Amino acid sequence: MDRPHRWVSEEPHIPFDIDVVYEDAGIIVIDKPHFLATTPRGMWYRQTALIRLREMFDEPDITPAHRTGRRPPSALTCS
Repeated sequence: MDRPHRWVSEEPHIPFDIDVVYEDAGIIVIDKPHFLATTPRGMWYRQTALIRLREMFDEPDITPAHRTGRRPPSALTCS
């Protein structure tokens, strides 16, 4: 069954930018702040690394592929 994501009506803004470390035609690597969720969950939807990248690159198919390190700083690779 196909269900769209729920809409989060009010979400706190996280006032930090994502730094792109590397980018080519197939991958994007970012320096992900430790307090920024990788994917939507709970009360976070738009203020996540995944949704920010999709909006930044105007590419709805960006998908997290690998996170390097569990402690800050960590790099997130998306394809």
